[in-house]
Amino acid sequence: MACFAVALIVGLICNIQIIIIAFEKSVFWGLGYLCVPFFGFLFVLTHWEATKKPFIKVLFSVALYAIGLSLSPQFTERL
Repeated sequence: MACFAVALIVGLICNIQIIIIAFEKSVFWGLGYLCVPFFGFLFVLTHWEATKKPFIKVLFSVALYAIGLSLSPQFTERL
């Protein structure tokens, strides 16, 4: 459970940081990030220097979530 909680908190905080960076660039980027699927990846790629640290932390949180999922008893019972 701790892995899930940490992954959720880290992912949420870092996504909020990326949203703030997007709105600082322009309203177009911010609304696109919030409303258009996969627009966030385009924003991260085009503004890599500004979004590098939060995006890497988001990837870390996804990996941590996967580890927590693989260690959870509900997941191992289904195998």
